[in-house]
Amino acid sequence: MSKPRIAIFPVGGPRTASVRFRMLAFVPHWEKAGYEARVFWPVFGGRNPVARVLDLSRDAARAGWFDVVVAHWKTYPPPFNRWLRRRARLLVFDFDDAIFMPPPRLAKNAR
Repeated sequence: MSKPRIAIFPVGGPRTASVRFRMLAFVPHWEKAGYEARVFWPVFGGRNPVARVLDLSRDAARAGWFDVVVAHWKTYPPPFNRWLRRRARLLVFDFDDAIFMPPPRLAKNAR
């Protein structure tokens, strides 16, 4: 039986503090627990929209090869998040900063 596999899709490179402390720090622990962890660094840097599409496409295409997919700080526009969700067995989004939203009673169209 093969080891369960974890794919990590960070938004930055290995010198990015949040990547080091929130993703890379856990890789040895996952491996000790019997997982195989693989990091897919963003290969298309900068704010080029074509490069971003290629990077998000690569993430979604590879998601099906893994048991767990961890997207660190990445946001996926609707076509990509649907594709990623269909391909990933288990999908985890990690946002290391607080996400500020109004309380539900103040949000428009709240039920």
